[in-house]
Amino acid sequence: MNEVEALSFLAGDWVCEQHGGLFYETWSEPEGGTLQGHGRLVVGGKTTFMEFLAVEPGEDGLVMHILIGKPSRGTPRHARFLLQSAAGREAVFVRLGGDPDDFPAQIAYSDRGGLTCLLTGRGKEETYAFRRCP
Repeated sequence: MNEVEALSFLAGDWVCEQHGGLFYETWSEPEGGTLQGHGRLVVGGKTTFMEFLAVEPGEDGLVMHILIGKPSRGTPRHARFLLQSAAGREAVFVRLGGDPDDFPAQIAYSDRGGLTCLLTGRGKEETYAFRRCP
């Protein structure tokens, strides 16, 4: 199994209550050496946040690219994270480059009957406790 295939536990449609609304995250099955995803936060019937994710091999290992923000509000921000570890149904990514005070500095995914995404950095953390969409 290659590194991208080790992230197959992410695949599917996920939802959790977050920031006063519902956060949806969808991941493709790994194929062709890549994995793709997208997320959005819907509050009061309106999308208030969007992200587009892609995981692919890079020079130093597997890299997650994230475009963050709504295009209607200006140019989305780009952040890159290197896969630090992947074991079983867990994966940890650490931020590459950028301001060391950027949030998040680390993204950790785990699947223990539901997908958990833990964002950490700048002395704070944010947990997304996803369940599969019906």
